[in-house]
Amino acid sequence: IRTVVIRGWPNESVLYLIFHRLNTGSVQLSPQELRQALNPGPFVEFVEETSGQLAGLRRMLNNTEPDFRMRDAELLVRFFAFRNFLSGYRGNLKEFLDGTCKTLNSEWNHREQELRTQAGDLEAAIEATYEVFGDKHAFRKWDGQQYDERFNRAVFDVMVFYFSIPRTRKKALRHKSPIEKDFRRVCGSNP
Repeated sequence: IRTVVIRGWPNESVLYLIFHRLNTGSVQLSPQELRQALNPGPFVEFVEETSGQLAGLRRMLNNTEPDFRMRDAELLVRFFAFRNFLSGYRGNLKEFLDGTCKTLNSEWNHREQELRTQAGDLEAAIEATYEVFGDKHAFRKWDGQQYDERFNRAVFDVMVFYFSIPRTRKKALRHKSPIEKDFRRVCGSNP
């Protein structure tokens, strides 16, 4: 196998371009596969390992094993990004997720336990979402008439962000019907 090692590029966009060009004509790498290749470190290793172990992520993606395209890992990175850096989000999701990986790689030594606890909060948030919305409607958008068939990443982001907060989760579980009804109202009346 022929390999080329590229080091010391001051601009990461060049590396993305090279990865993209190398993958043209075959199965392209997913954004998370690129992210992991370009941002190696202890946090990224934790994400890869943990995403395959979280039963909630496997349930949402209808997988019995870790996702081969790393969709589970990307969802986990999204959760950590919004949970820890929401105020810094400026609309560029790729940049936001890449920055999250870089920051948490560098802060891993003093934040490891906190992030492991947050992964447990994510698992509880996923379970609460299923409990409130049921298997057919959890993580789906309401279009004003019915729930979409497809999993919606933005709805995932919102649900797990709020339901990962223990106090919010407990209240939601005590008031499942009003929560689901208000979610439909907001989706149907406020695009």
